[in-house]
Amino acid sequence: MDSGWWFGLGGLVIAIGTVVARLVWKYRRRGERDHEELVDEHYHMDYEANERGKRIEEYVKIIVSRADSASRTQGASFYLDGIVNSSAGDMFESGLKALVKSNWNRAITAFENALTKAENETRKAVIHNFIGFAYNKKQDWERARGVYADGLRFAEVAGDKDAELDALNGIGLALMYLGDYEEATVKLEKGLSLARGVENEGCCGAFLGNLGLVYMETGDYAAAEKHLKEALEIHRRLGDPLGEARNLGNLGLLYRNLGDYTAAEKAHKEALEIDRRLGNSLGEANQLGNLGLVYMDTGDYAAAEKHLKESLEIHRRLGNLLGEASNLCNLGLVYMDTGDYAAAEKAHKEALEIHLRLGNPLGVAQDLGNLGFLAEHLGRYETAYTYLKRSLDICEEIGASPADAAMARNSLKKCVEKLHAKGIDPDSLPPLDLDDLPLIVPDDDSAPSASPKPDGTP
Repeated sequence: MDSGWWFGLGGLVIAIGTVVARLVWKYRRRGERDHEELVDEHYHMDYEANERGKRIEEYVKIIVSRADSASRTQGASFYLDGIVNSSAGDMFESGLKALVKSNWNRAITAFENALTKAENETRKAVIHNFIGFAYNKKQDWERARGVYADGLRFAEVAGDKDAELDALNGIGLALMYLGDYEEATVKLEKGLSLARGVENEGCCGAFLGNLGLVYMETGDYAAAEKHLKEALEIHRRLGDPLGEARNLGNLGLLYRNLGDYTAAEKAHKEALEIDRRLGNSLGEANQLGNLGLVYMDTGDYAAAEKHLKESLEIHRRLGNLLGEASNLCNLGLVYMDTGDYAAAEKAHKEALEIHLRLGNPLGVAQDLGNLGFLAEHLGRYETAYTYLKRSLDICEEIGASPADAAMARNSLKKCVEKLHAKGIDPDSLPPLDLDDLPLIVPDDDSAPSASPKPDGTP
């Protein structure tokens, strides 16, 4: 897939939240990918039951009760090996509750506390994988990679193949988001080989699907389609409709990248039908969002806005803040394309507020980047510079993918040239204050006119 800003991860995604929107305005929009995390595969459907009214406490009991009896042939690893009966049990349950509520920081703290009580390598591996899962959901890929690497070491010492599979998958995903596609492929291929060796078809499907995403990232669309179709076939053979919907959605993204919008729409609608049949509201929201992007690409902005708003409403009802932020970003892009710049600024700033509250630095950088693009498009180069400079600084601090940092850097270079032409030294401009963001579109709506094109370029 082409480079773009990564809009969160309602993201990215892991079985708790399927699909992630990654887009930019001036560049081609990125759709919501649905990667597979092995660590939470068993409680995804229970999450949907919880969404329909089951109390959190009861939900966590379901997770714990299913932990030791979970079938290894279905992928995932909930083998707690008695941890729920140890002094770490309450801490571990607190971490699970926090995951359900998408409170990643609280989950990390709880699991780290549980880790101090872990008595053997298997437990340490399991807990490290959950911590890595939370960091992946935060889009803190560098920390996720490191924690999963620790989990992998403990799993190898313990000889726990399930934990090893979880860790290899998590490392591969983190590397993919960091832009290290070669090493991501190595880890995911190793996981696929291990899954085949232990005859774990569910995990084979997950690794094949995630390899398909890596190939999409590198532009090898033939390999991406091959792997995604193999993953789809496995999930269908296993009678796993969630996996089927996930891979249909990713195939839809592939076809959208190829410009085959008819095939993309068909795949997303098939995935949407499955998710609705299952009562999988998260999947429904994500596929509605992906359809919105297809319609945005084809210039049907009314349909795009309709589908994105429906997606936004569901994410808000679920309390899925990352999904909410993702759709706000995408709606901001619709408003940019249609010339409603005040609405675009409002949507992107609402998304920024959510990412700040979640402590999601990558999301913050992306929102600042899109606000900078808006200001640049409207000729407000001083304001654009402050937004883009802060965006680039954050990208470099957290080790964002080279493609993401390059986009901010290129736009920043253009702003510098414009400022120098006006006799303004960019270094003399005050840094951006996140607590007092400058207005881009004035209240008097005196912003210079612009004629957006269907692809979003000014």
